[in-house]
Parts: sequence; structure tokens; C-alpha cells
Amino acid sequence: MLKRSAAGFIIVIALLLFVAVVVQFSHGSVASLRPTQPSPIFESNPQSVVIRGSIIKASIVGDTDEYTEVWFQPYHTALLYEKAVLFCSYLREVNDLTNPVIFRYEAIAHRMYQGVGCHDLRKAEHWRKQ
Repeated sequence: MLKRSAAGFIIVIALLLFVAVVVQFSHGSVASLRPTQPSPIFESNPQSVVIRGSIIKASIVGDTDEYTEVWFQPYHTALLYEKAVLFCSYLREVNDLTNPVIFRYEAIAHRMYQGVGCHDLRKAEHWRKQ
């Protein structure tokens, strides 16, 4: 009887240890999926923001065609991540750009359109990856 209870105790301890190990290994880490490159959306100085990536779409917003909304797919981000930026003017040069692009614009929104801040574009150009 004593041998049987000791064997049962050892089996229960072994099963609990096995379950603890399986649970520990089943909790995978997703930290390695993050990009190792610098952030694609970064502030080069407090007044301007730089975005490198692809233009998904650009549309004219407003009754008087004075706002342009541009949707970006920034580099080194997940495929489903998109960033929309509202600019305070009609941007003809957006249609002429080919991907990939670099957009530099003011970080502080000085005007609003329907409660959304719009930014002033400083520079938009084709980006030649090195």
C-alpha cells in the first residue's frame, strides 16, 4: 500500500511538472516579429515628421478642393498598417510621384477640417532606396 501511494505521488508530480513545461513553451513571444530597423515614422526635429513608404491612395477632401488626404503604407510596418495624413492644400504633385516616396510635413496641425487637424507639406519626393 505504501509503495502504491508513493508511485501515485511520483506520477502526479511528474504530470504536474510536464503540464508546467508545456504551458511555459506554449506562451510564445511575438517580440521577435517587430522590425529591427529604425522606425519608419520618426521625428527628425520637433517641427517636422518624415514618412517613408508607399502611397496607397490620395483623395481631395472638402467642398473647395483645399484639402488632400493621403493614405500611406510606411516601410518596416505590418502589411495591414496604414497611416492617413490630411494636408491643408491641394497637392498636384502627389499624382506625379512613384512609389516609394518620402513625405516631410509639419508636425503641428495649424488648421482643422471637420475636427481633424491638417498639416502643411514641406517636401514630397520619390525615394531611392540604398
